Amino acid sequence: MFPEATITALGWIGMIITLIAIHLLGKKEKEGWVFQIIGNVAWIIVGIATSYGLVILNIIITIIAIKSYRRWDRDEMVDNSR
Repeated sequence: MFPEATITALGWIGMIITLIAIHLLGKKEKEGWVFQIIGNVAWIIVGIATSYGLVILNIIITIIAIKSYRRWDRDEMVDNSR
């Protein structure tokens, strides 16, 4: 489907984006969620070419990230209303 070099490069890009996401989320910056989801999409593409387990894992992580973002956004609204 994809050339092996493309999959390898996408794996590295996914790793770097995921590390940036973890760093931003550790600093409590909302942009980290965007990076997390982009990184997960990269890993899903890599998984399609290599391992369906990786696809399932990253779909689950993406769902958890979206739910966590919504919770964080809701909690932030409550804090701002005080």
